[in-house]
Amino acid sequence: MVGTNFHNDGDSYYSFAHTLPGAHLINWECSFRAPGAAEERLASRALATAATVSLSGFLSVTTCRVPAGSAAAALLSSTDGDEGPLELTLSALQKHSWSPEPLRLCAVPLPPRRFLSACSATLHSADYVHKLFPHAVEDWLNYHFLLGIEHFTIYDTDGSYEPYLAPFIQQGRVTYHPRFPAKVAPKLGDLTAGLKLRKENRPMLMEPHALEHCVWENRQVSDWVVVIHSWEEYLHSQFLVDQFGSANIREVLRIWTSEVPGTSVFELFQ
Repeated sequence: MVGTNFHNDGDSYYSFAHTLPGAHLINWECSFRAPGAAEERLASRALATAATVSLSGFLSVTTCRVPAGSAAAALLSSTDGDEGPLELTLSALQKHSWSPEPLRLCAVPLPPRRFLSACSATLHSADYVHKLFPHAVEDWLNYHFLLGIEHFTIYDTDGSYEPYLAPFIQQGRVTYHPRFPAKVAPKLGDLTAGLKLRKENRPMLMEPHALEHCVWENRQVSDWVVVIHSWEEYLHSQFLVDQFGSANIREVLRIWTSEVPGTSVFELFQ
């Protein structure tokens, strides 16, 4: 892991952990074991091979195709209340390579389909923000809901955003990941929020990983995902207001994507 700082030399605040996952260099084959069943492999080697991809390069996501028989058995066991999950094994195709421990997978229902969702960076110090600007977090969320964003995924380093997000979580409009760096590794939790000298904390250390986690969490759920780093950022464009009568980013996306089929990424500059 390499830490970089490109904003203010010598300032630890904007330090990012640029990791290089070993999974980038390993080929795995997937096999599954359903509750009470023998191990099942896909008939084709091409289908059985795991696919590892990355958006940022600092985090990788590995996917496997689940055989129909294993998937059906896992769904049935979850319906019956059986705790026996589906077990996934990744076996390295190269000798003397890394083969992780088997993973236990449980069937969960997909959330409702969304057109547009948003991700935050790793936030912190919500009480301090509220003291300076009361209701800043709530106003930030409500503003973007009015623009057409349907759901936010919020990350923080210290768990401080929970009381301000609670109503939105209950409404199903926010998914909250408190103390995200500590969930990755306790040491990362200490570096981002646990140091005695507050100014030495590195709250942005895991921002690249949080954003990539958010994008993948929205896979098969949201058609579009926008990054709005913190409560200080607001999506707005006077050009869009003049052009379309409002800055409703949801409607603008529908228009743009219909005019340019196959578009997958937009970049908006302030």
